[in-house]
Amino acid sequence: MTADHLALIQAIVLIVQTLVLIGTGILVWRYTNATENYTAETGALRAETVRQTKLSLRPIVLPGFPEVEGVLGFRLENCGTGCAINVVITPFGTDRYEGAKFKFGHIESRFEPQKYLASGASAPIYVLTLGDGQLLRGPTMFDLWFHPCRPGPETSIEILFDDIEGRRYRVWSTITAEFDWDKLPRDVRVGTVEELKA
Repeated sequence: MTADHLALIQAIVLIVQTLVLIGTGILVWRYTNATENYTAETGALRAETVRQTKLSLRPIVLPGFPEVEGVLGFRLENCGTGCAINVVITPFGTDRYEGAKFKFGHIESRFEPQKYLASGASAPIYVLTLGDGQLLRGPTMFDLWFHPCRPGPETSIEILFDDIEGRRYRVWSTITAEFDWDKLPRDVRVGTVEELKA
């Protein structure tokens, strides 16, 4: 073998090695890129799974307005999968009954809190009714004045509750205004469950 042949073989080997290194580099780059994409997609999938699990396990507390043999009631129902704790209804009231023959003072309702409400459970809620800041005792015409089976102004009910991990939620329900007895019960519109940020 001559020196020229040996140089040619070395050059070919060098070119082949360079091509193998380039091919290996491309394969490593593609593998790294695919691994990074896979890791990012797996992380996004994991985050979405956690979010969906939280959504599926959270409580959903809604108001209920039963009427049994003419007796009106007010209750809270947990329609979600998780247990609701520290359930509170924000007090609300009205200063006017539009369309009413008589004008009354400020009517306000306050509600007993619920320590917990299990999934699928419901609980009657005790309501205190105040007229111009004074507790109204005994049966009065303002007991459950906001009930959809009674005529009255538009009323918004704010329900606050926690899940077992301490996240706080809010649901708004709106009872539409209606003073015509023939058009009762009033419509109840329930909003979405919002998670409140700490």
